[in-house]
Amino acid sequence: MCNEIEASTRCDTEKQIENLKKDIYNSPKHVFGDHSSCDSYFCNNHKDDEENYVPEMIECGLMDDLQSCGARLLHNAHSLMLNMTNNAAETYNSVVSKFVGGKRQNFSIKNSYSTRCQAASLSYNKKEPYYNSVHKAVTLRSPGKFTKSYMARLSQSREKRKVRRQLFRTKKQMKSAPPDADYGMIDENEMPIEIEEAKEKFIASLTLSKAEITELEKSTRGPFSNPI
Repeated sequence: MCNEIEASTRCDTEKQIENLKKDIYNSPKHVFGDHSSCDSYFCNNHKDDEENYVPEMIECGLMDDLQSCGARLLHNAHSLMLNMTNNAAETYNSVVSKFVGGKRQNFSIKNSYSTRCQAASLSYNKKEPYYNSVHKAVTLRSPGKFTKSYMARLSQSREKRKVRRQLFRTKKQMKSAPPDADYGMIDENEMPIEIEEAKEKFIASLTLSKAEITELEKSTRGPFSNPI
């Protein structure tokens, strides 16, 4: 039963994503008067005497430019539909920047940078201060009174911050996007359908007939002496 519900939910989500892609692609046409591809939920109040500028825009190439501007949204429609962000990765990067001090010093020697990244990972993943566990693992004894007082101040500050946040309305938590090419951990063999289609379209645009190949060869033969 659970598998059937999960499969049905997945199908509904995929359909919604496809509809969103279609709407994003069709938006420029809708704005400039072509409602032939508009669904009823997207557009149902267009005027019959509205002028259609789309054919002229297609002829001059402006429509392709507008649709290319929305290509990034089109390729990331699944993230838009599922309300995903890359905040987790960006937050971790900000913690790393705090540990390495930006670009003021070179920490790439003797594993210094990797050590700071590991410390940033501990700081990001552990809710409680990580100094105690690290100190015990390294020195095999508990930290001193100054470290303990420092951790106590951090805990008090964290509790006060939590109380202050409860006074305000909490925002809806957003999901973190899955790994992508910019952050690694992605199967290189997996390529979005849109990118694959764009690749095939670009390769097809480079294909020339024999006559065109001959003409191109003649026009580029001897560039310094060819009158063409």
